Amino acid sequence: MRNEERFRVAAQSLSDVVYEWDLADKIDWYGNIDALLGFSPGEFPRSLNAWFERIHDDDKPLVSLAIEGHLKGDIAYNCEYRVQAKNGDWRHWSARGVALRHPSGTPYRWIGSITDITDQVNARKALDLSERKYHTLYGTMRDAFVSVDMSGKIIECNDAYRAMLGYTEEELRALTYRDITPRRWHGMEAQILEEQVFPRGYSELYEKEYRAKGGRTFPIELRTILVKDDAGTPTGMWAIVRDITIRKEAEAALAASEERFRSTFEQAAVGIAHVALDGRWLRVNERLCAIVGYTREELLAMSFADITHPEDLQSDLEFVRQMLANERQQYGMEKRYIRKDGSTIWLNLTVSLLRDPGGLPKHFISVVEDISERKKLDHELRVLTEELDSRVKERTLQLQTANMELESFSYSVSHDLRAPLRGIDGWSLALLREYGGLLDERGSQYLERVRSETQRMGELIDDMLMLSKVARSDLRRTDFDFSELAHRVMTRVRERYPDREFDVVVEPRMTMDADPHLMDIVLTNLIDNACKFTRERSPAHIEIGQVEQNEKRCWFVRDNGVGFDMTYAKKLFTPFQRMHRQSEYPGTGVGLATVQRILSRHNGTVWIDAQKNRGATVYLSL
Repeated sequence: MRNEERFRVAAQSLSDVVYEWDLADKIDWYGNIDALLGFSPGEFPRSLNAWFERIHDDDKPLVSLAIEGHLKGDIAYNCEYRVQAKNGDWRHWSARGVALRHPSGTPYRWIGSITDITDQVNARKALDLSERKYHTLYGTMRDAFVSVDMSGKIIECNDAYRAMLGYTEEELRALTYRDITPRRWHGMEAQILEEQVFPRGYSELYEKEYRAKGGRTFPIELRTILVKDDAGTPTGMWAIVRDITIRKEAEAALAASEERFRSTFEQAAVGIAHVALDGRWLRVNERLCAIVGYTREELLAMSFADITHPEDLQSDLEFVRQMLANERQQYGMEKRYIRKDGSTIWLNLTVSLLRDPGGLPKHFISVVEDISERKKLDHELRVLTEELDSRVKERTLQLQTANMELESFSYSVSHDLRAPLRGIDGWSLALLREYGGLLDERGSQYLERVRSETQRMGELIDDMLMLSKVARSDLRRTDFDFSELAHRVMTRVRERYPDREFDVVVEPRMTMDADPHLMDIVLTNLIDNACKFTRERSPAHIEIGQVEQNEKRCWFVRDNGVGFDMTYAKKLFTPFQRMHRQSEYPGTGVGLATVQRILSRHNGTVWIDAQKNRGATVYLSL
């Protein structure tokens, strides 16, 4: 009994709970079982059933199998499981036990102990979670991570580090960080370790180069951290490494761009300036200084308003206000600056507003072009234009006067000059009729010649009046049926030759955009010439049609008449020039000149293709 009492006292002093089980339903607990489960002293039932009900359902099969296995003598009883405290929390227990047996091996009693390992389990879970987080971060971080011992040998690295260098993990473990660093960086890095890492435990960010597996070198940025054990003794270092190749390339590109900008800014043929929002010059190029006559230092102490002509300042400031209010993106204007020597120059100014990424105005960019010489030329051109306008008006008045005189002359020719001609012709006819018998044959011929010449003079006057009228008449262009006009003119002209036989071909559905009245005159002259110069042909063949020449539409009048030698073709369109004698083919020599004048009024051309005794073709182009 005394030994049993001593056992109970010893059990109460232990942190573990000791128990005895009678292999039925009774369990005796020795220790703080009530406090362990949150019960008052003696409140927790001393029965197998009360204990088993508090075991987590998922753990009950494990506990039952462990007990059964031990009772059969197969295994030792040692297991962990969860039990529910009075407040509902789950506690983690580690249970051990042994069955007392009769000499025959039959168990008759069970003695065991229980340790509450809740704190250890929770600590282990926290550690596991921390390890998982570390390995997840370590393996997936975009920056490269490497750990080395104090000799510099690589101990551990992540995927990003291996990918950066092109080595496998086994290959890297055989190297030191100095092996993958070009020699020119060794001294600098050793200095950083001595001055930063070893004294204070870490370095500032610094840059150097790595050499990849294939020999390629590339720039990196890293920070080195010193690792110590619990005693404070350095055990190694780790570093976060970033490949900065792209950044270095961007920096180089930016530097090149800035150099190009600087060269463009300074060497531009126009003035360029950066202007503050209050109008102060922030940056100016040499060309602007040359335009206004100030040095760079002098301009940077001024504002654009200081050298702007007073009459131009308000409009300039209004444009600035509109740009700051986001009412316009840029503006351009012609304005005047006052140079340092007091002279005024004209400029073409273009201004844009530079804003920061947030949309706030930063400064203006001004491009200034000296247009003083252009303004001078514009003034001279304006004076010259005014002078020319005056001359044109004067010349127009002279032409109007000349036209009036020509009209008066035409009237005189039409009325006053015709009267004597009619008188000569009439008196000559009267002389022939009344006194013809008194004249011999030669006298009669003379009188007939006088009459013929007066009639030819009348025709010449008519043709000259027609040529003058064509030059002065209004041009009324319209789209009309050229084929119908050709038929109408041909019918009218044929009436002058009633005894002739004609073979006429007019291409159907021809149209023309011209003055129909003037084209009537053109066709009348051309068809009359065709009839006249085919006098010896029977039938006379006359064709009126159209063709494409040099991608332009042309109309033509073709005959099978006497033709002519093309050597003298240029004479045809000069007034009073003829290719045949008057006695052979009567005419005034004005008809083709009239045709050319009409075509010129239409901005067109006329030309002839002919062969002697093989006819002629007259072409018209508008």
